[in-house]
Amino acid sequence: MKKFLLILVICLLVGGAILFMTYSAQNICADSQRCYMCKGGGYVCYVGKDTFELRKQAKSKYACEVSGTSSCSSSQCKNRFVK
Repeated sequence: MKKFLLILVICLLVGGAILFMTYSAQNICADSQRCYMCKGGGYVCYVGKDTFELRKQAKSKYACEVSGTSSCSSSQCKNRFVK
């Protein structure tokens, strides 16, 4: 019986630690955005999948000629979003 309780306590502690780490990792990444990198500098954040239509919107709205994609923070987007 004591062995069973010891194993149960260990399992609960390990499970709790895993849940805590998962929750912490989600909070760290919560501010992460999908972004287009613009030639000449700057970012335009986008929502969803990378599509030709979103790239066209970034170019027409913000004069961003997309040079690639990246992840960045909301502060780097400076309220430049396409959806």
